[in-house]
Amino acid sequence: MLGRTNRKFPPIWLSLLVPEQGQTQTLVEAALAANTVMDISSQPALWGGFLRGTAAELMAVASTNLVNATSHNHAADMVQGDLIQLLSCIGREYIDLYFLPIQRRLEEHQISGALEALEMNKQEGLIRHLGLAGMGSVPAVLSTWQFHDAFDVILLPRNPIEHDLFDALQGLAADRRVGVVTSRPLDWGLGAPFTVFPDSSDVASGLLARYSAQHPVLVGVRSMEQIGAAATSLEFSGNLEQSVDEFKIKYQSPEAWEVFADDPRPWVKRAAQRSKLERVH
Repeated sequence: MLGRTNRKFPPIWLSLLVPEQGQTQTLVEAALAANTVMDISSQPALWGGFLRGTAAELMAVASTNLVNATSHNHAADMVQGDLIQLLSCIGREYIDLYFLPIQRRLEEHQISGALEALEMNKQEGLIRHLGLAGMGSVPAVLSTWQFHDAFDVILLPRNPIEHDLFDALQGLAADRRVGVVTSRPLDWGLGAPFTVFPDSSDVASGLLARYSAQHPVLVGVRSMEQIGAAATSLEFSGNLEQSVDEFKIKYQSPEAWEVFADDPRPWVKRAAQRSKLERVH
């Protein structure tokens, strides 16, 4: 059972990312065939046209514009507007899981207004399960969650480089019986997964198998092949820790990314540029 949802969910969830040109419908069809939860946060309008009339379970992370709310009512209106726009995109009366993102400390009027709107929409059936998405520092997320115990599920990044939030908050989640879902198991902060490097598939499979044995894992996918790889993850037969450490060094090395400087895949090229910029800063 996933926390307060009192429901069982598949171990691998899919976060739809914009694929190469002309492959959108193929990607959505493959994700639907996987019969799991799909995250449509990246482009609700793009995915919505292909999901109308389906029974797929959908999740989304709300807009981060809440930090600009100037009053309780303003915050409530922003959340309400964001949800209505999302539901219009997908042509549905409800979203299965809706996550409130926390990137930095929120003012009390911002969080109270947002939660009032979210709770009202949950009671009216527009949201089935309410979640918190940890996207900032541990103090920022904890400052919101510690005094507002309104969530069924919490979404946290977890991979060999980014795991501070998961390490700090998994205990509180267990105490409160809040389900944990982790994200970015293969994308370690640059916008592209470490699987762009050769001979990485077994390590990726091992990581996904390890994480998904403990909680659902949200995996970013851009192709049918990535969906298939995520759905068939198996334990790694070798020394997983050693192999992960090797790929972590490579992932954090601008020199290793230089070969992707002119990669035709835009997200891989951007990752190479970010790697170079991170070294400069």
